[in-house]
Amino acid sequence: MGRNRSIHPNIWSDEAFVALSFDARLALLTLGTLCDSRDRFTSTTPGFDAVRHDLPQLIGAGRVEWDGSAGEVVYAFGFSRRRVSRWERIRQFIFDRDGRACTYCGAVDEPLHCDHVVPASRGGSNEPSNLTTACKPCNLSKNDRTPAEWLNSQTR
Repeated sequence: MGRNRSIHPNIWSDEAFVALSFDARLALLTLGTLCDSRDRFTSTTPGFDAVRHDLPQLIGAGRVEWDGSAGEVVYAFGFSRRRVSRWERIRQFIFDRDGRACTYCGAVDEPLHCDHVVPASRGGSNEPSNLTTACKPCNLSKNDRTPAEWLNSQTR
C-alpha cells in the first residue's frame, strides 16, 4: 500500500521535527512512507502498532492530523507531495458517504461533482448536510436550482 515519497530536505533542519523524540521522528517517517494514495494511515495499516504510542506527540507538535471519526491519520507533514485541501477532504467524505454514485440518477460511471443541495449562490452552506454527490450531467443541468425546482423543470 505504501507509495514512494521523498522526504523534504528542509525537514532535517526544521526545529519542530528536531524537537521530537527519536521514536516520534521515526514514527513520522513511517507514517509518511506507508500512507495510502489518499494520505491515510489507519489502524489496519501494517506498522500502525509500531507508531501508535507516538501519535499524541506527533499530533501535539502539529506534524500529523487525526480524524477520530474515521480512526485514521489523514496527513503526515514533512514530505514532498501535494497538500490535500479542506475542500478536497470534504468532497471525498461526501463521495464516500454517498457510495460514489449520483444521488439524482444513480450513475456511477460518470465524473462526479460535489453539489450544493441549496445552491451557494442562494445562501447554501458548505456543510456536509447541504452537499451531495452528483454526476457531471446532473450537476450541470441542475445549475443553481434546488433539487425540487430542477426536477419540476425536467418533467415539463
